[in-house]
Amino acid sequence: MVSLATIKSNWRVLSQTGAWLVGIVSLFVLAPPVEVGSDSAGTFRYFSAFVLAVLIGILSVPLSKLKSRAAASGWAAVAVLLLCAGIGLFFWYQSYRSQWSVKSGGARVVIGSELTADGKTYMEKDKPSSTEQAVFEAGGRPERIWTSLSIHSKAQRLYTIYFCLIILLSMAAVTAIQTRYCILQQPGQN
Repeated sequence: MVSLATIKSNWRVLSQTGAWLVGIVSLFVLAPPVEVGSDSAGTFRYFSAFVLAVLIGILSVPLSKLKSRAAASGWAAVAVLLLCAGIGLFFWYQSYRSQWSVKSGGARVVIGSELTADGKTYMEKDKPSSTEQAVFEAGGRPERIWTSLSIHSKAQRLYTIYFCLIILLSMAAVTAIQTRYCILQQPGQN
């Protein structure tokens, strides 16, 4: 039977590892733009760390059992697959991030796809040269131009892609580390 102290000790290591990996990956993956009036962007980073800690816990079984030199090629294949998926998702995320957000007041804010009644009037009458100009002229409040629902929908899509990207790249790092560990094993050593 596993004791509560063992569970607490293992959870601490898993959560610290998850937070560390999310922190490392987050250094080069640009954070999601803010949804004005929401604190979701920060929440997704913490959620990513939690999910990653759970995944590392689940993965700890095969990590501890498949650690021989013979397992290195399998771990390398998984690492390459996760890395390739992560690279593809990175560029997809960057594309959507640039399409669905604008710089406003020193931050990136999410814009919508469906105009409000005032937004339609503004766009037809004033014809802003860019979405950045439109958000600027709306006082940094995109919800004056686009519906809150369309802004929220785009923000959730960006957060979901960001979450998946962080998890994929972090798991690629874990499996790459396992590959290196396996390669360093002496023949016949487990």
